Amino acid sequence: MSELSAEPRETPVAFIDVTGMRRPGTHGGIAEYLVRLWDARTLAFHEARTSVLSGHQRNRLGSLWLILTPLFNGMVYYVIFGFVFQISKGIDNYIGFLLIGIFMFQMTSSAITSSADSIFTGRKLLASNSLPVALLPLINNVKIWLSGIPSYLVMMLIIIIAPPVEDIGWLSLLFFPLMALQALLMAGFSMVAAHVVARVHDLKNLLSVGVRAWLYASGVMFSVDRLTNAHPIFGPFVDWNPMHHVLTIARDVLLYGTVPELRSWLIIVLWAIGMIIAGLLILWKGEGSYELTDG
Repeated sequence: MSELSAEPRETPVAFIDVTGMRRPGTHGGIAEYLVRLWDARTLAFHEARTSVLSGHQRNRLGSLWLILTPLFNGMVYYVIFGFVFQISKGIDNYIGFLLIGIFMFQMTSSAITSSADSIFTGRKLLASNSLPVALLPLINNVKIWLSGIPSYLVMMLIIIIAPPVEDIGWLSLLFFPLMALQALLMAGFSMVAAHVVARVHDLKNLLSVGVRAWLYASGVMFSVDRLTNAHPIFGPFVDWNPMHHVLTIARDVLLYGTVPELRSWLIIVLWAIGMIIAGLLILWKGEGSYELTDG
């Protein structure tokens, strides 16, 4: 019987390229962060679309509620402010005025409030895919837009057919760049709200109060002139309120055939760019510091 060789066998060595790898939850440079966000765009759209479709499966009317909810809200506000308080006096085409205010502001407020808790609710998605945390509020924004586009189409249809009938001219095309700016505003505010609530969760309870105050300062249901004339101290807050200018431009181009003021566009652009930059930088810097476990 031959003796077994006692010579040790060589252990194979594997070389792993760790270039570009980092500990989960940490961040690289801001440019790399933006590339990671862009690379995850397909996943973000899929997650948002799935959430929209599944959210109404238990309802018999399904996705029709995406249209019915703002319509019912509009009817309630019209009865209260149009008939009870007679706020409609002095406002041309108050139905159109009110619908634009409710539909467009609801889009913005829904995006911000639903995104506020997105870092905690979406923690499992982050943990399993090593995605940038800024993706979570952006997914919520995509979901809101997918849900809200039908309501915008209904809003325009009502403006066209409901008396007093408005003639939709070339100025109405300006509504599309306005929607793009509104989307940037929503995304920027949503990212900042997500960061703040992730740091101090109790602030989520105050967010609805702030949004309600923002609604009145934006002239959703009445002309802001009533507010600033009665209380001039609120003038600067209204004047620099981006949603006030969003609603003003929308009403100018869809209802009144008026060329919007350049200053209104500039205020919206400044807010949109500023909030997007602030939101991205805040979440990029905070990457890895948020509590993503059930604790």
